[in-house]
Formats: sequence, structure tokens, C-alpha cells
Amino acid sequence: MILTFETLNEKHEHAMRMFLHESGLGHVAAEWKRSLENARELSVSVPHAVYDAFLDELAAGKGISKFKRAGIRSLLLNEGETIYGAVETADPLPEKGVSKGSVQLEYGPFVGATHEALKHLETETAHAGETYRFRLLRIPGIYVMAAWLHGEKQNLFMPIGQAPKSLKPYTLYSEKDFLALLKTLAREKLDFEKKNPE
Repeated sequence: MILTFETLNEKHEHAMRMFLHESGLGHVAAEWKRSLENARELSVSVPHAVYDAFLDELAAGKGISKFKRAGIRSLLLNEGETIYGAVETADPLPEKGVSKGSVQLEYGPFVGATHEALKHLETETAHAGETYRFRLLRIPGIYVMAAWLHGEKQNLFMPIGQAPKSLKPYTLYSEKDFLALLKTLAREKLDFEKKNPE
């Protein structure tokens, strides 16, 4: 399997670096801040588009055309090895550049899970020789995050990190099978919320 990634344009890369060096460190946990300050050479790697999916559309059986592009996310590395987190810029960025909320720092479990997904895909043989654009799909309403492999002829999905029991982490699903499972999960969650209003 051959993976391709987003190309960061000058505006996105500038926004990321400004955030990290001028304002980003003030918004993270002290321990993680010290790690960043001690890093000798920070770099961004494997930039990928991030898409969001919403429960009402999934429950209605809507397809991938309804996924909303939210930003471009890159892993944050020290000397090309240690993963410190991920940084995401809105896409498109505001015309005037970086503003509050247009760049976000992530250092939760899904950062390592993204790296783990990439390692799994490096050894994947069922689709050897096929080229896919690596994307990330978020479905916060049911706590699902997945690698989205967008190809010319098909789309594949790989749940990453912790996922509901009906989804097997780091397992490739066809678009049809994955959307069917998401439809069931979304309907279950919406039914629960309807029966248990806050």
C-alpha cells in the first residue's frame, strides 16, 4: 500500500510554527511543556486532512460526501523520532492568518494511535501497490476516530485507538461495511439521547 499525504502550503506551515513558538506552549500541561522546551529539533510530519462526521447524517445513511473537512493535522516530532503530539490548523485558515481557535494542539491518546495506524498500514499486504491519500475521520458523538484511506477506486477505513465493541481497532473496513456499522452506532446513540434527555 502506498500512502500519500497533504502538502502544507506556506500559510499553514507558518501558522503552525507561530502557534508552537509564540503561543502554543502557554496552553499545554506543564509536563508536556517541559518536554517540548527540551526538544532539540521539532518538526511536523505526515500532514493529513481531518474530516468530521455527524450522528444525524450517519443515522440517516448519508455517505462520505457529507463528511466535513475541518483542518490539516500533522504529527509533531523531535528529531524525526519521538512523537510529542499533533498540531491542527483550520482549513481554510482565516484570511488574516492565525486567530484564536484556528490552530489547535493535541496530545491525547489518538496521537499515538495515529502513529500506530501508520505502522499497521506499512505492513498491509492486501492492497499492495494501490495508492491512497491518508486522512483522519472524527466522529465525536460516538467517540470514534479512524484513518480514512481515500483511493481512486475505493475508500477504506481503519478505526484507531479505543473504539466501540462493534469496531475492531487497526482493522481495515470497506466503505460499505464501515458506514453500516457507523449507522447502527449513530442510531443507538441518538435513541439513547432521546430516551434520556439531560
